[in-house]
Amino acid sequence: MKSKVLTCLCLVSSILVNAQMAKEEHTKKQKAIIAKAKLGISQIELGNEKLINGSITQLEVMFSSQPSSRFIIEYGIGFSQFNGNDIDQGEYVYFKNNNLRLPVNVLYSHDFNRDVALVFGLGTYGIYYASTKMTGYYEGKGAGVNVGASSLMGANFKISEKLGFRMMAEVQRDLTKIEEANDINFRERMNALLSLSFVFKL
Repeated sequence: MKSKVLTCLCLVSSILVNAQMAKEEHTKKQKAIIAKAKLGISQIELGNEKLINGSITQLEVMFSSQPSSRFIIEYGIGFSQFNGNDIDQGEYVYFKNNNLRLPVNVLYSHDFNRDVALVFGLGTYGIYYASTKMTGYYEGKGAGVNVGASSLMGANFKISEKLGFRMMAEVQRDLTKIEEANDINFRERMNALLSLSFVFKL
């Protein structure tokens, strides 16, 4: 009887120790700093009719936490620049927007193997139009703030215990429009981006 009790106590102790070690290991890995570079195509929507095609570049620095082994929450600050052009009544029209971004993403991670994980999720962001140049339509600074949504999908690659990188595809869309006194309203109608991120675990 005593040997059975002793065996049970040893088993329980072993389970508790392993659970604590797993918890500590997860705690070590649950926070990270992420540096992202994104490049893609974009459309600016003017009013309800005119669409301006161009390129977009984004840079972000994110802080991430992992409330569980599967879910990742990211939040941080970023900068984006849109460049495009158009022909309006025979004249060349140039568009350039410099924006400040505040993104928040919720991601789900599924391990494909020991060093590769599939990652996908949804995000939201606030975008401040710091500097806007739309020749013939609107030029100025501090045009306003839009709110948008995004979807993300890609893969995370482990390099070491402290370092990894991600390759992601992302689609973004402003849900609101900047409205100016001259009746010009605009937004980023659709951004399609590819990104490369470096993940530094804390």
